[in-house]
Amino acid sequence: MTMQQNSRASLTAACAAISLALAADASACTLFAAAGADIVEGGGTLVAKVRDWSPVRQSVRLVKPAQGYAYYGLVSGRNEWVNMAVNEKGLYAAISAAGSVPKKLRQPGAGGRQVDHLIRNAASVREALVKARDFTGATNIILADRHEVAFIEVLPGGTVLHRVTSHGTLAHTNHYVLPESEPHNGKIAQSSLRRYERIGELLASSHRPMNLESFEAMIRDRNDGPDNSIWRTGTETSRHRTISASAAQFMPDGSVRFFVTYRPSGDEDFVTVRTTVRPENFRK
Repeated sequence: MTMQQNSRASLTAACAAISLALAADASACTLFAAAGADIVEGGGTLVAKVRDWSPVRQSVRLVKPAQGYAYYGLVSGRNEWVNMAVNEKGLYAAISAAGSVPKKLRQPGAGGRQVDHLIRNAASVREALVKARDFTGATNIILADRHEVAFIEVLPGGTVLHRVTSHGTLAHTNHYVLPESEPHNGKIAQSSLRRYERIGELLASSHRPMNLESFEAMIRDRNDGPDNSIWRTGTETSRHRTISASAAQFMPDGSVRFFVTYRPSGDEDFVTVRTTVRPENFRK
């Protein structure tokens, strides 16, 4: 092999390595949920989100907006958009980026605005599905109330599709998974594929009925290394890692067992909150 060929081979290898690193470093979130009397302890529902991102300011708050429903959960960034929360009517909502869609086809900040709208204005999964029909920014959203769970896929251009169940499990990461949506995937990151496979494995193999502790254990799963696990610790070459997570168990009496863990900003230690949220808590 000539020196020129060696140089070309080295350049090709370097480009491939960079491409793989970028794919692994794509922004990532894992969403999952379960519903059904023999699946969820107590007969309600379970839902969770793991957020992987670069460091950003986050806080857990009880928010009582001038208009709309009060909510409790994680808010993020300068605008303090809702990232994952439960409202006073008993609706949980959280987002994940549609990372398989080219950035030029996405609307920056759309996911935060969409979940903010739903958590303030929808009282149930069914009501949220109706209110999401006019969404346009490509993103994924998971929903839960005490009766059923769902996820929404918002495609580029504004087509909105969903899957809902009152008996079964659901999962989502950062690429479209509904058959009608799959053609809109561009490049799917290895991490998104593996996390989707892994959370499916955990949901299928978990002892039934599941509870909040079952979902917390899934959140902390590190089976696939620093960049492809559900709980990502990251590496020196990856900017994104797990910075927050939450899980909620909706009980038959209307209360919600709620778990959230998060870094307030930068490399600060995780703050963990475990509480039971009841309708009357929002009115105090």
